[in-house]
Amino acid sequence: MIQRDEAPGAPARLDWFTLSEDLEAVLVAANPTELGRITSEQVLEKRLATASPGVAAFFIACSQLPTRTVLPVLAERLARPAWSSVKAAAWQASRMLAAKTARAA
Repeated sequence: MIQRDEAPGAPARLDWFTLSEDLEAVLVAANPTELGRITSEQVLEKRLATASPGVAAFFIACSQLPTRTVLPVLAERLARPAWSSVKAAAWQASRMLAAKTARAA
C-alpha cells in the first residue's frame, strides 16, 4: 500500500513491499499460492492496523489481493480515499472508453 504524507513534496511509502530502508512490508507471501490465501479480512485488518494518520490516501498495489469489498470500508473508516491497482486500471479504461465514445459521436 502506498501512503503519501499530506505535506507537499513528502515522499510516498509503499507498505506492502520492502524496496528501500524507508519502506516496510505489512503482508508478505512466500509464493503465489500463499498470496492467494490472503483474505479480504486480513487485508482490511492489516491496513487499519498500519494506517498512518498523516496520509492523504491509501493505495493497495498488488492486483492479487482481494480488495473489492475492502476499499469502501477503508475509505469510510479512515475518511480518506482508498484505491487498488485493479480499481485504478478499471477507472483508466473507463475514461479511455468514454473519450473514444465521445470522439465517435
